[in-house]
Amino acid sequence: MSDELDEWSYQQETAWKNVISMRSGGGRPDTIKRSEMTRMDMDLKVIDDRPYLMRRICHGIPERCFWYRGHPLPLCARCTLFYPSLIITIPIGILVAVLLSPPAFSMLLFTTLTISPLVIDGLTQYHGLRSSTNMIRAVTGALAGIGSGIAAPYVMMRLAGALLGM
Repeated sequence: MSDELDEWSYQQETAWKNVISMRSGGGRPDTIKRSEMTRMDMDLKVIDDRPYLMRRICHGIPERCFWYRGHPLPLCARCTLFYPSLIITIPIGILVAVLLSPPAFSMLLFTTLTISPLVIDGLTQYHGLRSSTNMIRAVTGALAGIGSGIAAPYVMMRLAGALLGM
């Protein structure tokens, strides 16, 4: 386990050195010492070489991303599973809304139960009550994507019905 953590730390440090090097005008990354990596560098929100769409839908903070071959993925761990689960469950949400037509309270309860872990994780981490892990972020992102994907078509059909007088 400690070998994995050492490799993880090495990958993160290497990525930060590359980011700092890019921002500072192209100095050699291997000449940057850990002590020169300021808090501003650690709080870097956007990596400039990420695709445009990725910069718009996710913060992409490297320490909150999954890593592959020494590079952070363009989406954070939470968004990596949120968006695919959202897209996959929208058709299920359409079927639920059309075929089952569940009561509004049931959908509200389901949506609350699937999204609240993400809210709790985000708020407790933001207020410094605890540290989250990428695995927790991924699971909460997937749950929120499933809840949103099933609830969104239901809400849209209910709104359309109310607006059209159905």
